[in-house]
Amino acid sequence: MFDIFESHEYRPPVFENMQMEISDIDNDISSDIDNLLANRFDSLYMKDVYKKQHVAVEIIYPRIQYNHHKVLLKSPDYFRFLLSLYPFVSDLENVAKIVIRPRHVVLGDVELMGLYLHRKKILVIYLHQPHFYSLKTARFARFAEFTPLAHLLQSKVISAQNSENDPYLIPPLWYMLSLIEASHSDKVDKFLLRCDTTSKLQAALDEISFFYGRHGY
Repeated sequence: MFDIFESHEYRPPVFENMQMEISDIDNDISSDIDNLLANRFDSLYMKDVYKKQHVAVEIIYPRIQYNHHKVLLKSPDYFRFLLSLYPFVSDLENVAKIVIRPRHVVLGDVELMGLYLHRKKILVIYLHQPHFYSLKTARFARFAEFTPLAHLLQSKVISAQNSENDPYLIPPLWYMLSLIEASHSDKVDKFLLRCDTTSKLQAALDEISFFYGRHGY
């Protein structure tokens, strides 16, 4: 489980209760993704493939397009672009499929950004609030490999900040790719964010999620 310590003040009782509730859904998550790929793929989802050297990553995305709040909905081209610039092909070997789930999942004021199913090497990305991760904080110091890309990509992928202490930020997909590791276990990693349930952005995410929910997603 990632992100939660970085996005809000750590309060043990709150976090432990939330972790216990979310850990109970691992089997449901695996079943949901299995059903999506096995039974509902043709009617609800489409597939694209990104290839780099010997690696092929399937990008599975909603067939139905939503015409509002497009900035919050990421297209296959967006993921292909980020994958093409990612510096380590070895990390891409840990991902067989990226599933774009157009649903906004919130438990209290904690938002589910993504899931990684170890054995199946599936990365599931849910609707979530836009944000970036720092290259300069202690936790992300080992991501120094991204720094040479900063000057080339700051206008496209890496966000340049005015602060000298925190000059570069990377997108969530790169952050997740840097952390996940495939294994033979049935473990499901969860990427969580603290969210503001009163914001207009949150309302827009819920609106998109409701639209797709009504269409069977």
